[in-house]
Amino acid sequence: MDKNLESIIELSDKMLSFRTQRLYIKEKFEADTVFGYSSGIFKIDQSFISYVKVMIELGKKSNTVVLDINSNPIMIENLDNFLVEIIDRYVSALNRYHAEYQELKSTKPGSWKISRKV
Repeated sequence: MDKNLESIIELSDKMLSFRTQRLYIKEKFEADTVFGYSSGIFKIDQSFISYVKVMIELGKKSNTVVLDINSNPIMIENLDNFLVEIIDRYVSALNRYHAEYQELKSTKPGSWKISRKV
């Protein structure tokens, strides 16, 4: 096989591996931001955090009903505590995602796992 073609195939394999690993760490982040609380399952993102914060600012601090990801109404007894928990969970997941992404970016392309054979 032509050396130039082999180089192109090798680069393509490495890029595919990078994209696959990047997708994997993104999916890990998505999984880390799913939060079970009071018989409900919540997807924590910036919009959900903002919604909870607005509810607190409007004075809805206790015994507040929030819809989970399955549209089930879930009673949250203390919204202040709930907000602290979801922010902690989100920030921890985001910090892990950032660290893993930076590590992936700094890894030399030659050490990326090649996922298909030439």
